[in-house]
This record gives sequence, C-alpha cells and structure tokens, in this order.
Amino acid sequence: MNWKDFIVSQGVDEEDKSDIPGLYKEAREFLEFYNWVEEIRKVYVGMMYPGVIGIFLFHIKPARDDVDEWMGYCRGHTASVSDL
Repeated sequence: MNWKDFIVSQGVDEEDKSDIPGLYKEAREFLEFYNWVEEIRKVYVGMMYPGVIGIFLFHIKPARDDVDEWMGYCRGHTASVSDL
C-alpha cells in the first residue's frame, strides 16, 4: 500500500501522517492473529481520518470453508454512544 500517494491526495496534515500506517498495521495484525485467515490478498481503504478512524476492507484467502473472503475492519478513537 502506497501511503505517500494517499496522504498527498487527502491533504493530510504533517502531525497526522504518523497515525495512518499505525491504523493499517493494527487492522492487518488483527486479522493475521486468527487461524481462519490463510492469507491477506488485498486491502482497500474505505475511509481514513487520521487520529480518529480508519475503515478497511480486506480480501482474504480463508483457511476454512465457513469464512467469507471479504472482511471489514474499523479502528479508531471514537466516542461511544454513552459518551455523547
């Protein structure tokens, strides 16, 4: 994944740049932890707001027949409903 192109296209501020690879890494490591993921084939960024939220869509090679090949993952620093 080419973060430099993404950062330039989104006009991300300097101070937020370091958060982008971290959110992606967390999402990838989360899926790689499970034995039902044999391989991550491709990753799509659905939404990225550095310092707040990252939404990813993973195309995986499942290790089991009962696992879908598409997995969504959302990670960020958002308020819960009870905090609103």
